[in-house]
Amino acid sequence: MLVYVDNLIITGDDEKEVHQIKSNLSVRFQMKELGELKHFLGLEVERTKDGIFLCQQKYAQDLLKRYGMLD
Repeated sequence: MLVYVDNLIITGDDEKEVHQIKSNLSVRFQMKELGELKHFLGLEVERTKDGIFLCQQKYAQDLLKRYGMLD
């Protein structure tokens, strides 16, 4: 489980357990399911059969552009 202010990511390899955690939390908190995770706090998220991969390419490019170092 990853929490940042009012954003929450729940993941795991046991779908039943993930569902149970979501159910338990939704009893106490108002929650919204936003679908498969693609972006979070500047991270790009890609899920493959080999695992979950995180990338910050866009963030790095934005920094390079901001400081005139893109070339």
